[in-house]
Amino acid sequence: MTIDEAKKLCASLSRQAFGGTIKAKVEQKWSTDDPAVVFTGGKYGEAQIWLSVSPEARIRAHFAGYCAANGLALAPHVGQGVVFPSASSKTGTRFGHVTKVGPKRAVVAFTYKHGGKATKTVPFAELRFGEIR
Repeated sequence: MTIDEAKKLCASLSRQAFGGTIKAKVEQKWSTDDPAVVFTGGKYGEAQIWLSVSPEARIRAHFAGYCAANGLALAPHVGQGVVFPSASSKTGTRFGHVTKVGPKRAVVAFTYKHGGKATKTVPFAELRFGEIR
């Protein structure tokens, strides 16, 4: 990942820290040539992860952990797979992908078993993240 790509990712992550002041940024730390992604604003101080050994998925996972440790939820990002409540499903939930993110809700696209496609606007609090299908 390049420094410019990391800066864009950090800007996106900082917007996803729903309801708090947690930020992600790229910094040159100490005297090393290797920049770090630094998370700040948490009650337990800052955390960092070296850019050269951290693909995007690892940076996202560390940011989610940092936010969780500080009591903050993350807003979903477009393309993310989520599980949400659905009264018409036998299991009570459905799987879909986020297509749009608002300040408090996300639009989720999903497919019914018969092949029909639909969308539903779901509040962040009702979404479960990180589920694989």
